[in-house]
Amino acid sequence: MIRVVLDTNVIVSAVLVPAGNQAAILLLALRGQIAIYVSEPLLAEYEDVLRRPRLKLTPHRIEAALSAIAMSRTLSRHAARSRFPPTNPTIAFLNALRPPGQTTW
Repeated sequence: MIRVVLDTNVIVSAVLVPAGNQAAILLLALRGQIAIYVSEPLLAEYEDVLRRPRLKLTPHRIEAALSAIAMSRTLSRHAARSRFPPTNPTIAFLNALRPPGQTTW
């Protein structure tokens, strides 16, 4: 199975444009056809950005998207070993996914 970490921009675009390519990627994850890996800080970032007033998303739409992601996500077993500060949740999470001893992708 393909494993992915979706950037916040992909999530936002998927929610804003349900018929777009980003929504198609998210739908694959929600159907279990690909594995979406999401850490708690990354999920919090998704929520923070989706709640920004300029996006004009309804609370119902935001909650529906976040709930669907939370129910279909996989947490990395390596995430707890991350030595990287969470200044950028996406980068920190990607680094945490690396197997022990692997220094590069």
